Amino acid sequence: MGSPEGSPYYNSPSLLARVKNEMKVLFISRKYLPQVGGMEQFSYGLVNSINCPKKKIILAKSQKHLIWWIPWAWIKAIFMARSCDVIHLGDGVLAWLGASLKKITKKPVTITVHGLDVVWPKKFYQKHFVSKLKKLDMVFCVSNATMEEARKRGVPEEKLMYIPNGVYPEKFQTNERFDFGDFKILLTLGRLVKRKGVYWFCENVVPDLPENYLYIVVGTGPEEERIKALLKEKNLEQKVRMMGYVPDNKLAKMINSSHVFVMPNIPVKGDREGFGIVALEAGSQGLPVVASSIEGITDAIVPGQNGFLVEPKNAEAFKDTIEGVINTRDYDGLRQQIETYVKKNYAWSVVSNRYLEEFDRLLDHEDSK
Repeated sequence: MGSPEGSPYYNSPSLLARVKNEMKVLFISRKYLPQVGGMEQFSYGLVNSINCPKKKIILAKSQKHLIWWIPWAWIKAIFMARSCDVIHLGDGVLAWLGASLKKITKKPVTITVHGLDVVWPKKFYQKHFVSKLKKLDMVFCVSNATMEEARKRGVPEEKLMYIPNGVYPEKFQTNERFDFGDFKILLTLGRLVKRKGVYWFCENVVPDLPENYLYIVVGTGPEEERIKALLKEKNLEQKVRMMGYVPDNKLAKMINSSHVFVMPNIPVKGDREGFGIVALEAGSQGLPVVASSIEGITDAIVPGQNGFLVEPKNAEAFKDTIEGVINTRDYDGLRQQIETYVKKNYAWSVVSNRYLEEFDRLLDHEDSK
């Protein structure tokens, strides 16, 4: 299931009205805004867009606070669960907490898993955390690739459900643009880790791009200095601009000024892309995405609808596809099509309704026992 389009979850107003009036959900998340990251954005988006009575226990600080937050959240959840119908956990690290709460509170417990929180290869983590997913009532996966990894680890098929990440289309909406002259702007946004493929792209694709193409990289991370060293060594500093951290208001202008969003991810053992939410954020503004056909990205990008998939580490295919997009005869029409598709299928207002319906189905099942 690569696209949510056509899903039966979209048109059930009477059921959703009943859910909104009756169901109470307790959300527990250790990753939340204003901290930066995909899981943080997910938890914030789901909690704030889902339209039902809710309570939340969140950690909106760095992960160094987990040492005190975990026992505090466990105790608080036991008491708060008394007045809630469903407990939902924000990521796989909390699976053991969910198993404990299910046993104590007798409430249905669900969880969303993203990718690395399932495949992280440490034996202790797999044994004492991931193994607990089987004990929960539902395991929502942000991609089919993540769902397959959960299946491999013994999570029963009937407990698995793919629901994509959501986006707020208005987050990056702006009419302002940066003046890059006649340059065609390629944009990559994200934490600079090896799996993002930015080093590979700079080394293997950028040198062969036309002279009027400028590659802009937004983000920081452990690969940053290595990438900068490569640019200096290969004399590519005029073709690649490393921007570091950019606040959302300037990022909106950057997206609006770009021609193609690039996700050149490469396979890295023990790490994987859960979904690629930045692809949807770019697409929500009509920016075409050219991305590696790898892991969770294949659920975020539906070829011909909101972007184009390329074989990982295929430099020639990346170059040809990027140039093909930029030289599309009706480029403006392509952007409008992409924006419409993303808003229809991935806006948080749509995605959160799918969670609501699954919570309701779960409660109906519990009542029928």
